[in-house]
Formats: sequence, C-alpha cells, structure tokens
Amino acid sequence: IDNAEAFSRAIINALENCIADAYNRSGGYMGKCNVVLDCDDVGLSKIPPIGPTKLILKNMQDNYPDKLGTFVITNLSGAAQMFLNLVLPLLPDVVRQKIHIIPNDEEKRMNMLKELVHEDFIPKRLGGKDNYVFDAKQYYQVSQYRSEIITDEAGVEYYETMPYYGP
Repeated sequence: IDNAEAFSRAIINALENCIADAYNRSGGYMGKCNVVLDCDDVGLSKIPPIGPTKLILKNMQDNYPDKLGTFVITNLSGAAQMFLNLVLPLLPDVVRQKIHIIPNDEEKRMNMLKELVHEDFIPKRLGGKDNYVFDAKQYYQVSQYRSEIITDEAGVEYYETMPYYGP
C-alpha cells in the first residue's frame, strides 16, 4: 500500500456501502455489515502497514460502533496469520468475539462454516456446493451502487482529492 490515506478512504467507503446495503435490504431495520475476508494468495507484499491499519481500526471503532455483524476470515497464509496476530490485540473484546477464523483443515473448516451459514451457500472453493462467483463489473452495472469501474490509479486520485471532514 503506497498511499495510506487512499487505503483508509477505500476501506471506509466499502464499509459505508455495506452498511447502506444492509440497511436497505432490511427495510430500514438494521444496518450491520457482515464481512468475509478471503486471504487466499496473501503474501508479505500484500500485507498493509500496521500504522494505517491502526488508524482505520480507530476510525471504525469511533465512528461505526455496533455496525459489524460477523467477520469471517478464511484461507490464512503464514503472512496473513502473522498480520492477524498483530491486529487482534488492538481490537476491543466485543469485536474479537465477532471474528471467526476458518481453519484450513477441510473437515474443521466445513464444520465451522456450517455453524455460520446454510450448507447450500458455502462456496465450492471452500468445500461447499455454491458455484457463485462475484463479478464486479456485472454487480456495479445493475446494483443501486452503480458506478463506473475505474483503474487503480484513477481510484487513488479520487481518494486523494475527495474532500472530507477529518482530524
């Protein structure tokens, strides 16, 4: 991550969209965000610096209390596990209790996933039956969050120049 500010804004923007979508889907009843973080192919070069990560966690804690529903982390590599060991102590207990780290062992993984989600919705790549593959281009063309898919460079420029109310 070359630009901590752009990184932070991208994470917060994704969280805002998730909360808004959950609120709309529940008919205005609840705006909680459920997150699945697939760490497949996460090596040392893809681990964010601890400083920006702490800033994002503080921002989320201060501005989005009780907006996290369930946080599922799967396919942890050694590098991702090391990063997680640094980050977990920074989180309050109430947040840590919402985090479910899916084991890499196939049998244990399936048992844990079945406790969290109906068996029919467990992705095939995690040992389940669901063939769904997320297609960002298709999703953003038909969703209420319709937007143009832009390059990473254009995204960074947008986040660096977007006005905001910060510290």
